[in-house]
Amino acid sequence: AGGPPRAPPPASPPPRQQPAPTTTPIPQQAGRKGSILVIGDWGYDYGCHGNVPELGCQKAIADKMLEKMEELGDVKFIINVGDSFYPHGVVSKDDPQWQTKWRGVYDKKL
Repeated sequence: AGGPPRAPPPASPPPRQQPAPTTTPIPQQAGRKGSILVIGDWGYDYGCHGNVPELGCQKAIADKMLEKMEELGDVKFIINVGDSFYPHGVVSKDDPQWQTKWRGVYDKKL
């Protein structure tokens, strides 16, 4: 019937693009100076975390850190942002917690 012509329907919006993955570039890229790993809140103590009966979660993280370090091939250092030694930190560089809660869990390469 009569009346003004209808406007064509609006075009469909373009498909939504997924954000680029947040992966670390490969070490061979020009200008690359090296990588760092950052870890925080990795501490475990049965007295504080009694609902987690073992170091399994901490060991899984340690294994993934080592895997990523080896994949990158150019890790210069690790930044520890805290919450590491429960419940009251370490007393000195000779505190036995360094052995039981770091060296005994994380690979010596880390």
